[in-house]
Amino acid sequence: MAGTNADGVPVDGLGNPRVFADQTAGCCVPAPSVLKFDQEGTLLDAWGGPQDPGFLENNCRAEDGCDWPGREHGLFVDHNDFVYISGNGTNFTGQFPWAATYGDDSHILKFTAEGEFIYQMGYAGMEGPDSENIDRGPNGTPQPYLVADFSVDPSNNRLYVADGYGNRRILIADAETGLYIGHFGAYGQNPVDDPDGTEIDPYDAGPWAGDFQAGNLKPMFFRSPLHCAIVSADGMLYACDRGNNRIQVFNVSEIGGPCSNPDAEEGVCGFVKDIYVAPQSASGTAVSATLSTDSDQSCLYVGDLANGVFYIINRDNFEELDRIGRSGRQIGEFHWIHALTVDSQGNVYTGEVDTGQRIQKFVRYGEEAGCSAVGLQR
Repeated sequence: MAGTNADGVPVDGLGNPRVFADQTAGCCVPAPSVLKFDQEGTLLDAWGGPQDPGFLENNCRAEDGCDWPGREHGLFVDHNDFVYISGNGTNFTGQFPWAATYGDDSHILKFTAEGEFIYQMGYAGMEGPDSENIDRGPNGTPQPYLVADFSVDPSNNRLYVADGYGNRRILIADAETGLYIGHFGAYGQNPVDDPDGTEIDPYDAGPWAGDFQAGNLKPMFFRSPLHCAIVSADGMLYACDRGNNRIQVFNVSEIGGPCSNPDAEEGVCGFVKDIYVAPQSASGTAVSATLSTDSDQSCLYVGDLANGVFYIINRDNFEELDRIGRSGRQIGEFHWIHALTVDSQGNVYTGEVDTGQRIQKFVRYGEEAGCSAVGLQR
């Protein structure tokens, strides 16, 4: 049973130390925001955020240009072990006291692996979307708004940002400096902030179901939230257009500048392909994606929040090879699968939000070559 070990250290039911457990409450307190584990789930390091004593006073100070987000959302570790963090929270009055002075999350933070602050892209506290912004952040950085996620291409050290809970674009920046390189919207063209023309709710373009039932399978905008941006070794960018139940594929050598593609043509503005993810479902299927670790990165793993599964997709022809999971609370099931990643050995890790609140690991097995399409063992 959970309690303390012989040394008085709080432990869980398996005897493992509980992260920053609160012995007086008999349970626990929130851990720091960044937790580092080994592949077996052993905690190696923890830092960041208001639950790390002294971190906001010493490591991330407003006077140094570091504003910790009110509600963390994006986390990425690049090939040089730098850590990028963003938030997607709004209306912090009384809810997140450390963020109450600046308003909405509209910035990206970069740290070393040990939690040393490097830079902040964008100012905290933007009041609405501006998908055409290129340089109104600190030190000439672009101004994002409610960023979902990001990744860094190791071949050129470019940061690709899914600037997508508020803005409706992929933002491209220099990962070393945070300076602007380019941006684009759906189908590689200039982004659209207000697709329905109401100028009332920047997050709501109407439900995807309405477009699907009307046969409009090519909305010319990213529907909030645009939730991931990952780049393959052969220069393909995969953007999780979660609100439109699709992943859009782009050629990174042809994107980022002003462009027009009103007919959603393949081969124009760097646009390659639409991958529809259970399009008949409620909005939210294409929530996350990652690439297999074989030399060709031959498969794409795609998380589906609406249906509680993740798919294994052939990257050559975009055909579904297999799917893992179903909606539920048991091992191998998902309640609001929200994040998906893979380690160097091809093992897949999933993260669940809402009341799911857990990470599951799926161990790769099978042939050494390829992505082991049906070779995942829970």
